[in-house]
Amino acid sequence: MISISELTGEAYDDENMVHFKNYVQSAHYVAWGARLIDLYVTSDMKFVYVFSKEDHQRLKYKWINKNNEYHAQKNSGD
Repeated sequence: MISISELTGEAYDDENMVHFKNYVQSAHYVAWGARLIDLYVTSDMKFVYVFSKEDHQRLKYKWINKNNEYHAQKNSGD
């Protein structure tokens, strides 16, 4: 399905995108160089952040490693 970005007005194919409600992960993706394709609000008033699957593939393991490091530090009492 083709959607129009509420941010840029550009068309994008939903099949090539990932949609996140996790604002912390989304903020990290942007800080790590991912392009935010779209941002919209759901009926239950949650933001949804849209990124390309290409950016997601590139950054998902960085995010997983960051989370694992955080939980390891938290559990070690540091």
